[in-house]
Amino acid sequence: MFTPRVRYDWISVVLSLGLAVLFYASSLSIEPSAYEPLGAASLPKAVAVFLLVMTLAKLAAMLKKRDVQAGQPETGLHRSLVMLGLIVLFVLAIDMFKLGFGIAVFFFLIASFLYLVRLRTAGTIIKAVVATAIFSVAVDYVATQVFHFFL
Repeated sequence: MFTPRVRYDWISVVLSLGLAVLFYASSLSIEPSAYEPLGAASLPKAVAVFLLVMTLAKLAAMLKKRDVQAGQPETGLHRSLVMLGLIVLFVLAIDMFKLGFGIAVFFFLIASFLYLVRLRTAGTIIKAVVATAIFSVAVDYVATQVFHFFL
């Protein structure tokens, strides 16, 4: 009836929707700040909305492509666990090891690119490193200078 891939996709969609609702519901109990323009609840709400949009996009893609081929490799769970591990390392790098936010973003993105995209040539690796460095500096500037997150 359902292949392991289809079951995994449905379980991940249901868990992601639940996580988005949990993030948003938990952000409602955070008191608004009188000093910060966005407040402390803005980041959890943004994460919840982003997760909800991405989950709905995944659900739409699943419903559009109902006939999953049986010959597809079952790498979804493995990739998800590796990405979860990278996210945990990212949070630990910021929180426990006090690595700067921009540096942590840079290493997270490089590790993600190397794992997910599997860059093969030196030219593509150099381009990815330069683009990631520019993006990391921009994200660090926006998070710390524009939104005043103390990371």
